[in-house]
Amino acid sequence: MLVRILISGASGNLGRALALRLAQPGVRLSLWGRNDERLNQVAAACRAQGADAVIRALDLADLDAALAALAEEDAADPFDLVLLVAGQGDTRAPGAVVEDPAPIARL
Repeated sequence: MLVRILISGASGNLGRALALRLAQPGVRLSLWGRNDERLNQVAAACRAQGADAVIRALDLADLDAALAALAEEDAADPFDLVLLVAGQGDTRAPGAVVEDPAPIARL
């Protein structure tokens, strides 16, 4: 039985780590992220571990595109697990003025 897993944010460090941890024979990973080059690298590493991996370059901030992609992929072959790892962070010193949180809220 093939296990279908979607990982958003797969071109980032946490998404990549999760993909590599889950990659094994019998797993089909759908890797989403904004960086096509990094997605291809992650997919190749997952395939080297025996998983089937496909990529989709998109930005989850475009909610309509993300929902359409999710509906399309899930209708073709339903997901068993969806890991929404995409995000954005800020590493300012404690007490520093924080930037506008609107871009983070969109995610």
